[in-house]
Formats: sequence, structure tokens, C-alpha cells
Amino acid sequence: MAGNRKVMRRSLVANGVSTLRELEEFTPVEIEKNMAEVKGGRIGVAETMVGLQKMTCSYKVKGATAEFLLPFGITNGQAVQVTVKESLEDEDGDIFLVQYEYTGEITKVSDGNSVMGDLKETMVEMTVRAARKTENGTVIYDVDLDAGILNLGAGDILEVHRRNAGQ
Repeated sequence: MAGNRKVMRRSLVANGVSTLRELEEFTPVEIEKNMAEVKGGRIGVAETMVGLQKMTCSYKVKGATAEFLLPFGITNGQAVQVTVKESLEDEDGDIFLVQYEYTGEITKVSDGNSVMGDLKETMVEMTVRAARKTENGTVIYDVDLDAGILNLGAGDILEVHRRNAGQ
């Protein structure tokens, strides 16, 4: 099993605008199941998944340009495409490519404190409708709320249900 991993290089592309040296922080989507209690006919209570919690991500960039911030002004319902690629290395020297692909809407843009002599920081937050994470080409998760895709690493569990519903 691989040891601790460190980020060696990272890039972000938002709607075709690339940030490489400017990407300061990145907080990926948390995939969290929405669970409901199941009681009927049992001596105890169990839980079953009934969906997913809201997905959000954020990233902090230095020196954000007007071109980079332009997607914040898109009209309601239009999507922003964000791709983050990370090159990681573990203690054994093994290399990993982790890629995040998100589609969603920017919900908040906030500038950090402005101090003379420091680089300007901008935090961007977004609500995510489609999220995909791969590691060295292997799917870790692939969720698309609009298309009804739910793959948490073991295949699309909604595929048969889309077919049953004629989609």
C-alpha cells in the first residue's frame, strides 16, 4: 500500500481559462450519502441510501483576472466547467495523477484582505451538479445529477433505473 502522498504540481482550468502558478488552495467535492431509517418488519432500525447531499467545491487563486472571474456573471442555470489536475508522489516514489472534473454554478466570489506587498487572493465557491474524480484513469466517483449517473467507484448504480424509465 502506498505511503503518505504529497502534492507536487497542480493546475486548474475554469471554462477554458488556465491557472497554474495562481492556484493556492483547492477543496474538492465531498460525496456524502443521504440516509433514511428503515424500520418495517424488523427488530431494529437500519439505514438505506436515498440520495446524495449537496455537492460544493472551492478554490483560492492569486491574482484572479477579469477573464477568470467572468463565469461568475453567467445567468442562472448556465454551467461552469472546472478541471483540476494534481500530480502526487508517495513516500515510495510512486506517482499518481488525480483529476477532478466539475460542472456547476459559481455561487460566491470573495477577495481576501488587501495588504500592501502581498499578492491578492480570491476565493471562488461553486455548487456542483456533475462531479467526476479519477486516479491514474480509475474512476473513484462519477455523479451527474442532470443525467442521473451515480457511480461511487463500483459502477453506475442508476444505469438499470434509467433504462427502466426509458432514458
